[in-house]
Amino acid sequence: MRRLLPAALGLVAALIALWLTAAPGPGLEPDSMSYLGAAESLVRHGTLRVPWNHWAAPDSTSPLSDFPPGFALAIALPRAAGVTPIAAARWVMALSLGLAVAVLAALAVATEGAAAATLAAGLVLATPAVVAVNTIVLSEPLFLAILALTLHQMVAAPERPWRYGALAGIAALVRYAGVSLIAAAGLWAFTRPGDWRARAGRALRAGLPGVLLQAAWVARTDLLGGDAPHTSFDFYGGLWGTIRRGLGTVSAWLVPTPAPGPVRSAVAAVLVAAIALVVWRAVRPPGRPPHPILGAIATIAACYVAVLLYAREMVGEGIEFDDRILAPLFTLGAVAVAVSVVISWRGWGRIGRLSVAASVAGWLVLAVRVDAAAVRSLREGGYGYEGDDWQRTDFAAWIRGASGGRRYQLFTNDPAAAYFLSGRPSRLLPTTLDPDSVRALADTMRRRHGALLGFESNFDPVAPPESLAARLGLKRAIRFDYGAAWVP
Repeated sequence: MRRLLPAALGLVAALIALWLTAAPGPGLEPDSMSYLGAAESLVRHGTLRVPWNHWAAPDSTSPLSDFPPGFALAIALPRAAGVTPIAAARWVMALSLGLAVAVLAALAVATEGAAAATLAAGLVLATPAVVAVNTIVLSEPLFLAILALTLHQMVAAPERPWRYGALAGIAALVRYAGVSLIAAAGLWAFTRPGDWRARAGRALRAGLPGVLLQAAWVARTDLLGGDAPHTSFDFYGGLWGTIRRGLGTVSAWLVPTPAPGPVRSAVAAVLVAAIALVVWRAVRPPGRPPHPILGAIATIAACYVAVLLYAREMVGEGIEFDDRILAPLFTLGAVAVAVSVVISWRGWGRIGRLSVAASVAGWLVLAVRVDAAAVRSLREGGYGYEGDDWQRTDFAAWIRGASGGRRYQLFTNDPAAAYFLSGRPSRLLPTTLDPDSVRALADTMRRRHGALLGFESNFDPVAPPESLAARLGLKRAIRFDYGAAWVP
C-alpha cells in the first residue's frame, strides 16, 4: 500500500494533466514564449536564448535571463527526441504533476496512512490554482514536483541536508521564487537537534548547493549581458494593496465560490480559525510525539511568503499574489490539512467528525465546480495565444504566408504574440516617440526590411504602434481583433 497507492494517485494526476492540456490547450502566455523559445534554441543551437530582442540590437534573440533555465531544459529533452515544442511542454507538465502528487501521497501515507494520502491528493488536485497552472505552459507544475521532493527529503532524511539542499537549489533554477526553498533547507537543517557546531555544519551543507547553483546562473547571465531579476533592487511602495489583493486570492481558495466579497471573506475567516485549531491539535497529538511533516511545511511556507514580500517590495512592483504565485502555498496547505485531519480524527466525537467531513466534502464540491467551469472555458476555444481567436484568423495566415509576413523581419510591441503567430523572433519597439528614436527606428527597419506589428497588449511599455506607423509612413496591411500590421 505504501508504494502502490502513491504511484496510483500520481498516475491519476498525470492523466488529469494530460486531459487538461488536450487540444485546444495547453494555453500560452507571454512567459510561455521564453520557456518554449529557449528550449527550441537549446535543441537547435545549443544555447538558451529567447526569441526577441530590443529594436536596435544586432541579433533578434537574447539570452534567457528573465526566467531561470530549469523548465526550458526539461522541455528540451523530449523536444530533442522529435516531440513538437507544445507537446514536449505538455508531457513535462503532466509528468511533473504526477510526480508531485505521488511524492506528496508517499509522504502522507508514511505519516498517517492511506486516508491521509488519498485526502491530500484529492485536495491538491481539486485546488483551482493547481488546475489553472496545469492548463498553461508555465513552470509551476515542475516547481511543484521539486517542491514535493524537497519536502519529502526534509521529513524523511533530515540527517542528509545535502539531499534536500540540492533539490532546493534545483527548484530555484525552475522558478526564482525557489530561493525560498534554499533558505528553508538551511533553516530546517539548523533547527535539527545538536550543538551549534553541528547545526551550523548542517545548515552550510543544506544551503551551499543552492547558493552555488544560483551563483553559476547569475554569473552566466551577467557574462551574456542578461539581467536576472533578483540581482537588481529598488524600493517600491503599495505593498499593502498587493497584500490585500493576495488575501482575496486566499479567500477565493478557502471558499471557491463567486459569493459576494464580504460573505466569502467572513466564511474564509471562520475556516482559517477552524483549520488553525485542527492543525494545532495535530501538532501536539495526545499521547504521541509531533510528526515533523507539519514543521517542514510551515518552514517552507514561511520562507516562501518572506521571499514573496521581499520580491514585491524590492524587485518588482508588478508582482501580484495571484493564483499562480500562491499555488505552492495552496499545495502545502492542502497536504497540511489532510494530514492534520487524519491525525486529529481519532480524538473527535461524532459531531466533530461529521462537521469536518461535511466541510471537506463541501469544499471539494465547490472547488470541482470552479474547475469544471474553467475547463469548459478552455475547451471552447483555447486560452491566450493558443486560442482560436488568435490562431485561426486571416492575420495568422498572413503573418505565416510567403507573400505576407514571412517577407519581413518583425518589429512589435508584443514579441510573444509575434512568436506564437509566426514561429519567428521579433524586435521590441522603442519606448519613446522622440524624433531621434523614430529616425533610428526608420533606418533599422529599412535596413532589415521590417514590418510593424501592433497588438492590444504590450509585452513591455513601448511607444504606441499606431503612432510609430504614422511617423514612419507605413501602410496598414491587415487588421484583426487584437492588432494590425503595417508594412513599407
